[in-house]
Amino acid sequence: MPCTKCENGKYKWGKTGECKYDSKESCEKANKKNYNKMRPTPLGKTYEQYEKELKEFNNSNELKLSSVKKIELALTDDAKKLVKDGNALKKKMDSTYKPFPKLESDFGKIYERIQEFIKEADGLPKEAKAIQKESLNLYRKLEKSADDLGVDVTDIPIAKQLDEIGVDLEDNITQIENALRDAKAV
Repeated sequence: MPCTKCENGKYKWGKTGECKYDSKESCEKANKKNYNKMRPTPLGKTYEQYEKELKEFNNSNELKLSSVKKIELALTDDAKKLVKDGNALKKKMDSTYKPFPKLESDFGKIYERIQEFIKEADGLPKEAKAIQKESLNLYRKLEKSADDLGVDVTDIPIAKQLDEIGVDLEDNITQIENALRDAKAV
């Protein structure tokens, strides 16, 4: 019961009431109307308080539930779009990847061939430069001998071939050096 005894021996209604009643019975009788409103619930609150809180809870949940439905619908639309975009991208990725194993295989073969080329061609420019230098020296010697004899050096077939090989090797040296530089970059 909500009537409690005060230090002065009188009784009051509830915790904050005035200590004005001489007996517990007179306190309860005077507050019978209030007592009926305060029927305790299992939660320790009055039915009136409980009903008010329940009404507030239901009203706030109605708003929350309707908001949640709106959010869920929007999320569903976003999710559907994302799934559609994801499937389209997966299809594109699959078709893009499909030729890769063959490309990888072809690249492996080409890479091996490039390595063979590097191995075979690596010393060629140096050899070609040596032959070119030697042919130039030999051509000059032939030219001097031809002058001493009073013969035109271009009339000597081997001299003409020495000159041509020097020019031809120059083009090959440039091509091989460029190809080696590119092959080593791979």
